[in-house]
Amino acid sequence: MTLEDPTVVDVAVIGKDGNVYLIISDAWEWGSILHLHVLQAKINAYLGLIEFGHIYDQVPEATPTNLVLQIVYKHEPDALGHEFLDKVAKIIRAEGVGFLHSTDPLAYKWMDAHAP
Repeated sequence: MTLEDPTVVDVAVIGKDGNVYLIISDAWEWGSILHLHVLQAKINAYLGLIEFGHIYDQVPEATPTNLVLQIVYKHEPDALGHEFLDKVAKIIRAEGVGFLHSTDPLAYKWMDAHAP
């Protein structure tokens, strides 16, 4: 699970609500343009999986109406990060895909403690 590898879906979860959550795990600090470029590449890769239909092969429960792209980040975004996420949300939602994002340092604390 890494932001740097756009070819990998970090986590796909089928929610109790029936939605399929495609999760991007972002442990990077905010504040650099490089972070935004790397995150954009990962988002584009996820959207490509949806656009070309590959996600339906990988996650059979996925349908065009139940997909949600979710970014879980370790650090709270700065002003530029929030502006970026607002723009991304509009674009993704216009494509008919749900979009969520949140800070979850506890998840990262657990992952760090259980990393090989």
